[in-house]
Amino acid sequence: MKDKRIILTGGAGGIAAHLARLLSAEGARLCLTDINEQALQDVRQKLSGNAVYTIAANITDAEDRQKIVDETLQEFGGIDILINAAGINPFGVFAKQDPGLIQRTIEINTLGPMLLARAVLPTMLEQNSGQIVNIGS
Repeated sequence: MKDKRIILTGGAGGIAAHLARLLSAEGARLCLTDINEQALQDVRQKLSGNAVYTIAANITDAEDRQKIVDETLQEFGGIDILINAAGINPFGVFAKQDPGLIQRTIEINTLGPMLLARAVLPTMLEQNSGQIVNIGS
C-alpha cells in the first residue's frame, strides 16, 4: 500500500479509523473524510504516516463529494483507491423506525457511496487504474 492515494470515508471512527491506522502504517497517502471534523483531527494525530489529509464532508451532499475528489487530486495528484466506509446503523425495531430515518440511512449507506464512486470514476478511468471498495456492517 506504500504511496497508494486512498480516499477513506467515515475516517473518524469505527472500522474506517482502524483501517486508517493500518493503511498509514503501510505508507499509504490518505485522504480521510467524515462529517465530524474534530474526530478526524483526533484520528489524524494518532497516525504514524505523514501523508494524511483530512476533509470534513458529508457524502450525501453533491458539493461535498466533489470537494473530496478535487482536494484529493490537488493534494495527491491522483486517486488509486476509494474505500467507502461511512455509514450509520440506527438501532431499534425496524417496523417502528421513522421513515425519515430510513431514508437518511439509505442516503448515507447506499446512495452517498455510489455517487462518490461515480465522482472518482473519471479520474480512475483516465489513470487506467483504480479500485473501489464498499464496506457495510
